[in-house]
Amino acid sequence: MRGLEPRIFRESRLGKLHSVIPFKELASHFRYFKSNKPQGCKAFFTLEGGLGLMFLKHELGFSDEKLIERLNSDWQLQLFCGIRLLGRKIKDKDIVGRWRRFFGTHMDMDALQDKLAQHWSTDMDNTDILLDDATCYESDVKYPTDVKLLYDCSEWLFKQIMERSNLLGLRAPKKDHYNKLRKRMRSYLMMKKKRRKKRKRLIKSLLHWVDKWQQHLQGILDKGRAFNIGLKDRFYKRLRTTRIVYFQQLYMFENNVRKVANRIVSLYKPYLRPIVRGKERKPVEFGAKAHISQVDGINFIEHLNFNAFHEGNRMLLSLANHQKRFGKCSKYGADRIYATNRNRKSCKALDIQTSFVRKGAAAKDETQRQQMRAILSKERSTRLEGSFGTEKRHYLFGRVRARLETTEIAWIFFSIHTANAVRMSKKPRAA
Repeated sequence: MRGLEPRIFRESRLGKLHSVIPFKELASHFRYFKSNKPQGCKAFFTLEGGLGLMFLKHELGFSDEKLIERLNSDWQLQLFCGIRLLGRKIKDKDIVGRWRRFFGTHMDMDALQDKLAQHWSTDMDNTDILLDDATCYESDVKYPTDVKLLYDCSEWLFKQIMERSNLLGLRAPKKDHYNKLRKRMRSYLMMKKKRRKKRKRLIKSLLHWVDKWQQHLQGILDKGRAFNIGLKDRFYKRLRTTRIVYFQQLYMFENNVRKVANRIVSLYKPYLRPIVRGKERKPVEFGAKAHISQVDGINFIEHLNFNAFHEGNRMLLSLANHQKRFGKCSKYGADRIYATNRNRKSCKALDIQTSFVRKGAAAKDETQRQQMRAILSKERSTRLEGSFGTEKRHYLFGRVRARLETTEIAWIFFSIHTANAVRMSKKPRAA
């Protein structure tokens, strides 16, 4: 029976997916970094196996815990990761999360995408056509408001004060003020119409208690310096974040403004920024903005940032990446925001046909140019934008549930390229 397993696996959906992913080439990028296993523990997975876990998670859409549960009982998943448990059982529920943190910390997206492009290029057609667009991959955070953000800060600070006071044997503060603040917050959130006066009063009260509890916590930390050695960097970063939030919110409250530079919208993910997209249903999104380049239906991340940026300024860099991976680009499709005079002149100098609406007098072959513009526009609006919807529906992209900036980037990378690998597995392979 075991002799049949490899053949059955190769003919299965997972086997075809495994065959199009260059695991060895991708793993070679991480060879120089330290092993992901804890000291004294024998690793279940090689680097190729860890990469297999990442692709499996986004292909199957499982949680980390559910993925390990299925891996323990499914021999096809084990072959995909290059292991055979043979009666053993993986009990470490955080092993998927640790691999994600490892790849997120050490990955170079451009280098990895170069390896994928090199491996897939032989099975790709029309590599001279490039489509560009930007999208936002939303992070899994509650919709931020000033009141919610300040309340999160006050709640975290008070809990830390209680924990540190008990640890050091200090007198803990009374919970009266905290309980009253919590009741006020509950009643405010239950209001259908949140009046401006009530919101202002609540923000003023929250600012007072955030500042007071920050000073109280700092006093406790100063008294118990000998006991602060065990505190993690995450604690001090979050404490620093509460201070930044306090000063930003105080500035907006006193000056009656709604904007501030580098505005923090989440206590637990301070790297997030509001991304104004101008959509009817979601005018503002909170997550990573990605500039995506598509070649023959395969998406590559040209640029990824948690701050807003103008995607039209990335066109020349996108063309340079395409030149490096696939050779000269002869046709380029993008929406109106890319059609700046600078980009038009660059495309004319490089002899690239675009989907941009023509400016000036018509050319001799204007009919053919119009037909090409229509084809490129249709490809971008259907194939490229359609791929965004497919990824967000089926590859754990609805809300990115990673908790760190590095792991969120790794989550996005593996989601996009899992979708790419599925598309490549359905293409006819070159002989």
